[in-house]
Amino acid sequence: SDPNKEGNESITPEPIGGSKRVLMNVELLFPAFGAEAKDKRIGLFTDGGMVWRGDQSVELGDLRYSAGVFFNWFSAIGPLTFSYGVALNDKEDDDTEELQISVGTVFR
Repeated sequence: SDPNKEGNESITPEPIGGSKRVLMNVELLFPAFGAEAKDKRIGLFTDGGMVWRGDQSVELGDLRYSAGVFFNWFSAIGPLTFSYGVALNDKEDDDTEELQISVGTVFR
């Protein structure tokens, strides 16, 4: 594989990315630690999605889903999110993660 070539392949022959995607997210938010703690909140989430290459047809049966809990903290360095989720319908060759920590924009 040519690492300088354009396209959806990594240095290994495994495909990455795609030109079509479906993404879904639903969150149920709760104030954390009482009404005084406006800089913290907890919640439940469910996510779904999939990415397809341009030559692949979009099949809704390919969608993967996950669900879990999260904690948002609007800290002095920016919003931090700690989440724990489980894949609900992963396939044998899927690369899944249960714990995620992210820094960035969060809707308030």
